[in-house]
Amino acid sequence: MLVDFSVEGGYANLARSVAISETGAYEVERSGHRSSGTMSQAELDALVAELDESALFDRDREYPPPAGAADLQRYEIRYNGVTVVAYDTTVPPELTRAVSSLDRLTTSG
Repeated sequence: MLVDFSVEGGYANLARSVAISETGAYEVERSGHRSSGTMSQAELDALVAELDESALFDRDREYPPPAGAADLQRYEIRYNGVTVVAYDTTVPPELTRAVSSLDRLTTSG
């Protein structure tokens, strides 16, 4: 897979994920249900550019939530064999657009 993205936690504690291949084909899992689709080449290129431009995928990273924070969603992105984990309040600004794009895929359809 080119990109694996998962979201868990939050107030409703729902888990969802999307796995995207190098061709743009993707599979979403949401509450035990699976769906699939294909990103356009332009969408795939934009996502890859966002991830590359973030410069965060040179090593595994975690951006933990502040102490005492509750009901936060946990985002995990695996790209080029590197995993970045962040929470609602700790998504690095350079990764915000990519997280938003990936999260939109997990909730559409």
